[in-house]
Parts: sequence; C-alpha cells; structure tokens
Amino acid sequence: MTPDWVFLLDVDNTLLDNDRVIADLKRHLKDEFGTASADCYWAAFESLRTELGYADYLDALDVITRLARFGPTVILTDGDVVFQPRKVKRSGLWDAVDGRVLIYVHKEQQLAAVQDQYPARRYVVIDDKLRLLTAIKQFWGERVVTVFPHQGHYAFDSAANTAYPPADHAIEHIGDLNHLDISHWLDVAGAPTHNSRQDIS
Repeated sequence: MTPDWVFLLDVDNTLLDNDRVIADLKRHLKDEFGTASADCYWAAFESLRTELGYADYLDALDVITRLARFGPTVILTDGDVVFQPRKVKRSGLWDAVDGRVLIYVHKEQQLAAVQDQYPARRYVVIDDKLRLLTAIKQFWGERVVTVFPHQGHYAFDSAANTAYPPADHAIEHIGDLNHLDISHWLDVAGAPTHNSRQDIS
C-alpha cells in the first residue's frame, strides 16, 4: 500500500552537524600534530573535495523516531559509496531508518529512482542546501514539502541562497522537529504552501 507521506532526510549538516565535527577535528589535529601538519591535511581534504565534488570526512535519532509516526523515513544523501554508508551506520542513522538509505553523488538527478523505490502520495524533504530543495520542488511540485534547517555553512551562504526561492518551511535546527507540530503540513495535501521560519505550530 502506497503511504501518504515519505520523509526524505539529508545527513551532512542536516541530521549530523558536520561543521561542528570539523571544527573539533581541526582543533584536535592542531593540538596533536601542529599547525603545519593540520594545514597540510586540510589542503589535501579541500583538493579532494574539489576533484570529487563532495566532502569525505544528536537528537537526530529522536527526530527520526518522531517523523516515523507520520510515515516511512528514508535517508537521502550525497556522498561516496564507501565512506558515506560507514558514517550513516556508525552514527546509528542506518538502524534508525531500518536500512532505508539512498546515497548518490548528485541526488537531485536521481529523484525518479527515489520515487520508484519509495513511492508515496507526497514527500517531505529536509535538507540544508536550498539549491537542492529548489531542484526537488521543481521535480515534484506540490507533491513535496521542503524544509530548510538553518544550520551548516551552506545554510548561511546568503549570497548563494538569494538565487533560489525560499523553502516551504525553515527551522533553526533539526532538533526543532522534536517539539514543533508538523501535523498541519500533512493535513493540507494539494493546498498551496507558504514560507515561514519556525512556523511549525
């Protein structure tokens, strides 16, 4: 039976606060190996990210549990096929969504495959990249509700984000979904959406 709703959840800087992890790692590398070695590591890291097009390197579980009351939860994330699955598994996210994990280099190009694998009448997509939310909205139209967590460096890139329309809803942090009422999103299927910040009441 096709569910009314499927929740598609990004990982990096959405469910997991990668920017904070990287800040901690930078401090650790500098303290343990010195500034020169730390700088060398990050130069190599940035070079590889530029070459590949993606980066290699938690009340989120509670959010997944709460959303699962409304419909299946699916991890939909960008990343390489070796590192990203390990990160999702070791963080506990893989088990939290019962193995419903989709990993693509460019997920916005794979939405037809996502729809085939996890069909639903409508979708909720939660992602820290407004560019991706815009592409997903263009593909699914009113069948999708887009949610923009304002966390991570992409979310704060105001110059880049002005090129895209706002998401249907914006929240300050993924943890907000643990206490904000999202039921009205799910009661207005087919109705026009509106933009708001912290408006999930």
